[in-house]
Amino acid sequence: MKTVIKSAKHPSHSHSTSHSNYSFIYPLKDYTFKSLQIFTHKNLEFIIFIVLSVVLVIYIAYYAKEQFENADAPHGINQMDSIIYINLENRKDRKDLLFKELEALDTDMTKVHKVCGVYIPKNGHRGCVQAHILALELAQLNKWDPVLILEDDAQLSVSPEDFNTILYNALKQLNSENPDWNVLMLGTANKIYNTATPDLTFSIDSISLENIEQTTTTKQTTLEQTTLEQTTLEQTTLNLKSKSKPKQIIVKQLKSATTSSAYVVRLNYIDTILTLFKNCNANMLSNKLSGDGFEYQALDQKWASLQGADKWYAFDEDLIKQRAIWSTIQSPQSP
Repeated sequence: MKTVIKSAKHPSHSHSTSHSNYSFIYPLKDYTFKSLQIFTHKNLEFIIFIVLSVVLVIYIAYYAKEQFENADAPHGINQMDSIIYINLENRKDRKDLLFKELEALDTDMTKVHKVCGVYIPKNGHRGCVQAHILALELAQLNKWDPVLILEDDAQLSVSPEDFNTILYNALKQLNSENPDWNVLMLGTANKIYNTATPDLTFSIDSISLENIEQTTTTKQTTLEQTTLEQTTLEQTTLNLKSKSKPKQIIVKQLKSATTSSAYVVRLNYIDTILTLFKNCNANMLSNKLSGDGFEYQALDQKWASLQGADKWYAFDEDLIKQRAIWSTIQSPQSP
């Protein structure tokens, strides 16, 4: 019988080949790593420059994108979907004064709509609430959100630049930190704050109304002296910038406040105010006031119940005040 001897595989040979392969790779890796270290050491400043340049390019591109996107974005009063003003047909004088304010604010006048005031001689408060009902119903029909309601005696109590900057930042913060806010009052009286809620604060570079008035006067004088016109206008602009100064703005939640001359309201809250206003109207008489020279059902007296329960806000310093001008509703006879 023949014995067949099969040659066995020698694992030692395979191991030797594998070892040989690794012994080739390891020096290659070491060489690559050392080369990288040498390159990095010799070109460290260049690498840092490249990295910082890339970061700077990314930042500039992002900033440019933000600026481009915000260039045509509505600002200040033009963030309103609509501005509704209330004005009696026979009071063009008040309308003209209000329009001067709107023009100073660079208002998009395509957003401005009029509601005729309702004249009720013996109880102007009833006519007032009826006009506000009409204004809010108009906003609701058109789904304007938010909407600014103005009475025709509204007057700026800050510069137009400050008004737009403050309103822009206030709405930005409210939408970010308290997105379920209901009303932002721009003009108030008899304010009582809700001290249980934190204030919203931000800073702006403020330009006072006095500086604006001085600038206007300088420009008018300049137009008469045409040879110095360009120089004086440039000096006026520089003077205006130099007089701007940082100012802290505080937005506070209200417990109550009166005066309905200017307020911003959200669309989803209009029903709530309308219900209250219609109740005020139903409980007022057309031929007399409910009190002795006083109307208990006046809209800005009754809405305190909403202010205390919901999210109404106002500025520590009002943006709007009531113009000192004769009122047909409050005093039927002209002065």
